[in-house]
Amino acid sequence: MIAGPAPFTWDEVVPILAKHLDLPFSKVNLADAPPTYYEYDLTAAKRDFGYAPSVTMKDMIEEAARFRRDDGGGLIPTKVAR
Repeated sequence: MIAGPAPFTWDEVVPILAKHLDLPFSKVNLADAPPTYYEYDLTAAKRDFGYAPSVTMKDMIEEAARFRRDDGGGLIPTKVAR
C-alpha cells in the first residue's frame, strides 16, 4: 500500500472493511485513549517524484473488494498488454 492523500482512523475504515467482508464489528470506547490514526510524511515523495496521492483508504478498500469479487479491479492494472 502506498500512502493516500489524508490520514485515516479505524473508526472510518472498519465499517467499510466489515461491509465488504460481510463481517460484524463493534465499537468500543476506551477511557482516556486517543484515537489511533495513520499519517505518513510524503514530503520527499512529493518533492523528489512528484507524487500526488489521490486514492483514499476507502478507495483502496473498495478496489481490493472489487479485485477479490471480480478477479480484477479498476484502479490497478492487472493484465499486461503484449
